[in-house]
Amino acid sequence: MLDLYVMLESGKNIKDYSDTPLSIQKMRKNSDNIDKESANKLKRFQAELKRKDKEIQSLKSKLESNRELSLLKLALKQVRDFLALSPAMIYFKNKNLEYTYANQTFAVLANLSIDELIGLKNDHLQIGHYLTELEQIEKQVIEQGREVQGKEIMFGLEQEQLLLNAYLFPMKDIEDQTEGVMVYCFDLSERLQFKKELEIAKEKALLGVKSRQAFLTNLSHEIRTPLHGILGSGALLKPMLTDKLAIELVENINSSGASLLEMVDSMLLLESLDKGEWILHNETFNLRNLIQEVNDKYQDQVKIKMIDMQSFIAQGLPDIFIGDVEKIKLILNILIGNAIKFTNKGFVHLFVQAEQQKEQNIRLKFSIKDTGLGIKKELQSELFSSFTQGDSSSTKGYQGTGIGLAMAEKTVSYLGGIIGLESAEYKGSTFWFSVDLNKGSSIIEKREARTPEQLPVLLVEDNKINQKIAFFALKKFGFNVEIAENGFEAVERFQNGEFKIVLMDLQMPVMNGFDATSKIRAIETGKELPSCLIIALSANTIKEDIEKCFIVGMNEYISKPFSPEKLIEVIQKHIEIKLP
Repeated sequence: MLDLYVMLESGKNIKDYSDTPLSIQKMRKNSDNIDKESANKLKRFQAELKRKDKEIQSLKSKLESNRELSLLKLALKQVRDFLALSPAMIYFKNKNLEYTYANQTFAVLANLSIDELIGLKNDHLQIGHYLTELEQIEKQVIEQGREVQGKEIMFGLEQEQLLLNAYLFPMKDIEDQTEGVMVYCFDLSERLQFKKELEIAKEKALLGVKSRQAFLTNLSHEIRTPLHGILGSGALLKPMLTDKLAIELVENINSSGASLLEMVDSMLLLESLDKGEWILHNETFNLRNLIQEVNDKYQDQVKIKMIDMQSFIAQGLPDIFIGDVEKIKLILNILIGNAIKFTNKGFVHLFVQAEQQKEQNIRLKFSIKDTGLGIKKELQSELFSSFTQGDSSSTKGYQGTGIGLAMAEKTVSYLGGIIGLESAEYKGSTFWFSVDLNKGSSIIEKREARTPEQLPVLLVEDNKINQKIAFFALKKFGFNVEIAENGFEAVERFQNGEFKIVLMDLQMPVMNGFDATSKIRAIETGKELPSCLIIALSANTIKEDIEKCFIVGMNEYISKPFSPEKLIEVIQKHIEIKLP
């Protein structure tokens, strides 16, 4: 190598030494030695790299393990903190039902520290006897290895009552063997308290409803009783008068009394409908007679307003139907009354037609068309709501409570029908409703007609005015009438007399109408007498009392005030009478 270096330094060409083979061989030998040494160094370096890489990988694994361990410790701490601070009661037990863990919430309930709880059983706790039911479930979970969720347990402490919603899970070891139980309990005591408060509020609400109902019932009774005296006296007085002014004044009294009665009835009927306390009375009635009766009721009003009122019944409709005629009449009176009220000229027409026919029943459609004011389109959707009127301004020209149409809609719905309207402002209105009615038989059972003189009447009434009204009304038709002022007196008179008809008030001193009716029916049974006709006459409109009338043996119920004609109509449903 030195020779080569000298040659290069001297500028001589290597080829000039080509004739020196010894030097070249020496150079090649030295070069081979260098390559071997470098290769060895490289191998040693690679081996060192591999060793260092293993050390790095090992160190990395240790670092990762330490990190995972740290994370695991952190997660465990977070779980412990969560359990410790949880508002729910949490504890673990081993197979011997000894506490192995408890959070602060449960420790507070047990009145011990967490450390004091560990290793104890329920026998050593002040609240242990309250936890007996829960411990039985813990045993079940440990024995069966199955969880129990959402078990509600109630127990009472000295100062409060607790409702717990418990979740119990089997605690497993690494071999999946049950070694204890984990219990998680939600305190539902607030819900229990809320339930109690809700029950108290419900009781207060029911008490309020009952108080309101009692008030309305008493109000109805107290208004109906004097109204019966006013309207009854007016009905008896009118035929006696000859002076036109006097007749007109009596008619005003009767009209005002009827309006007041209608308002009271509407309020009570709406209340009864809202409570679902109406009774469905299906009876046979004559359609044409019903329409004629409704027409007759409004003849005086349409004459005063000089508007035309007519009814049109479609050809081919049968005369006899079966249904709740009183409720159909109520709906017709509401709709026709409104039509007349808001029609100043033109007409009010009633149309009756078959909307759908089947073998046993017919869906009848009743339409009331008028040429009145009409109703704005934006108001029509609210018309059937309670206390809603087409004109509620302070300058309105028509009076009313605004409950008529609401009551009509509820009544139609109660009968299983539908109601609607078609109207435009200043172009009149058409209100209609449809109900299903069964076809009735036109065969009328012939009954022996009797004169009023053959039908002695026992009038049981404690109110002196009502006594006189009923007495004179019946005498006008030719009935012989005896009066009893209470139920006890009525039973005595019936025991010693012979009566075909008994008109029975319900609320009376000494003995009420219900007890009196029961005793009268017992007398008939004991003496093997034919049953007389007992009709309840009362200002009481409570559903339970009306139902009780029929339970104790009464045949009919008429609410006060009533007209003499109404009374005769009800009697004739049971007894054919030859009126003078």
